[in-house]
Amino acid sequence: MDISISDVIHRAVGEYKRSGNVDLVKLIDDLGIPVYVKDVPDSDSVAKLIFNEDEDVYEIEINNNARFDSKLIRTKVAVEFAKLVNEVEEESTEEDLFNLASSILLPDEIINDFINSKNIKKEELGVFNDSLIDDLCSTFEVPHTVAALRLQKLGYLSNKVIDCG
Repeated sequence: MDISISDVIHRAVGEYKRSGNVDLVKLIDDLGIPVYVKDVPDSDSVAKLIFNEDEDVYEIEINNNARFDSKLIRTKVAVEFAKLVNEVEEESTEEDLFNLASSILLPDEIINDFINSKNIKKEELGVFNDSLIDDLCSTFEVPHTVAALRLQKLGYLSNKVIDCG
């Protein structure tokens, strides 16, 4: 794939500034990667990256299974997408891919703008801030783990506790 991680994050930030959110499926589709929903009732897979040999393209398949939460689906789609944009895919750990996916879902600039809009200073935040994490989760449709880890990475939360449910 001929797009860099920074390009993807730049596009996510641009979309957020234009529309107020990051439509992950639109972002991926605009890059020429089809994302589709399929009924896979006997599978526990939320989403998976598939190479379509007939069309010579990668696709992301989302399992249309009602038991999956929309925030989990967004995160898993982002992880599958991260596999494509990651330059060192074969050497990446699941943690690397999750961190990249989290950066796509919640880029630094978006988090910083969000925090600034709330008039919160880093020194006012501690180990865990339920209200801030809940705000991020509801505003950007991400799980608590994604929000907490991104806040931690940017220094808004202490590295001592991450138990986000």
